[in-house]
Amino acid sequence: HLVHRLQREYPTQTIMPLAEVPPFCTSMGQITVHNLARLLEALARGEYRNEVTVEAETARWAKVALERMLAL
Repeated sequence: HLVHRLQREYPTQTIMPLAEVPPFCTSMGQITVHNLARLLEALARGEYRNEVTVEAETARWAKVALERMLAL
């Protein structure tokens, strides 16, 4: 899980889950550094894999959520 990995990678930092009960998501468990690197390399070449499309309003709020997370 992301939180546990970050705790291992940054032992001098205080990193804790925000939820009292950690969520379980099998899809997130499949994300690896190798797979992420392959995806980013493909995007840099202009290749889009597993593209997800949503309605404009959903996309707008998803962007807001991502911007808030990245601002932390």
